[in-house]
Amino acid sequence: MSFKNVASNERPTVILAYVVLLPLIMWHVFFGPKDGAAFFVPAFGLIALITFLTPLTIVRMYNKTKQSRRNDTDWQPNLMAYIGLPVIVAVVGYGVSRWFTGSVNPTGDAVYVFLATFWVSTIAWAMGDSAVGLPTLKL
Repeated sequence: MSFKNVASNERPTVILAYVVLLPLIMWHVFFGPKDGAAFFVPAFGLIALITFLTPLTIVRMYNKTKQSRRNDTDWQPNLMAYIGLPVIVAVVGYGVSRWFTGSVNPTGDAVYVFLATFWVSTIAWAMGDSAVGLPTLKL
């Protein structure tokens, strides 16, 4: 999948894939087997999630947001809320992990905080975007 496909006007399957795959991979990383061949599948899945699927999801959300603003649609997503907020929460998570809990790997903790926050943000974004096909919340 290229960035051109991610930026196109098709259904945002990358975003839906992220919403579905993140909890599955994270569950296997934390609660799955810790040794043997069964450990490597979720471990490589986590690496692929971090290096490929998360950046592609960010690019797709960014492009879709810019497109909806250009088309003057009913839904005008705030890019800072959906993409910037998870980064800010991850920075705060890093600080809490480093200075208050004494974690041996605060950077890794911050990555998990970012992934969890971005997952929630992606679900909220998908619920607001009618092209995704999820029900829209009317408050």
